[in-house]
Amino acid sequence: MAFAVGVTLVVLGVSIGPWPIAVAGVLFLIVGIHEYRRSLVGTASELFLDPATETLRWRATRGQGAISIGEIEEITRSKRPGVYEIHCRGGGKVAFWLGTRSREVRPFFRTLESLNPSVNTDQLYEKRWMGWAGLPRT
Repeated sequence: MAFAVGVTLVVLGVSIGPWPIAVAGVLFLIVGIHEYRRSLVGTASELFLDPATETLRWRATRGQGAISIGEIEEITRSKRPGVYEIHCRGGGKVAFWLGTRSREVRPFFRTLESLNPSVNTDQLYEKRWMGWAGLPRT
């Protein structure tokens, strides 16, 4: 949305003439590109557990990686709706989408907790008064 507003403001600023409109358009373009990279490119849409190697693999639109399960400290709620973050020792983190409460998701996190009992997953199960109701513990 910010990208579309930016393009519109740049076109208006160039065609009508007031340069502050074009400057505001460039700022909206920069914000739009940043949000695109953060939300679509940098947020994992797929997570895979490999119990044999104790590795968590993730894949985003344009990127992928792997984390040792033993390095994971906690899973916290992000400020963005439906997004959680896996925090690792040393300060690294991976954001991922969690938009479903289906039966397939619950065993994934149970397996992760069994492979690393010290990982804090309380925010996955936390209920909010608005929006996300949390994963059922059972």
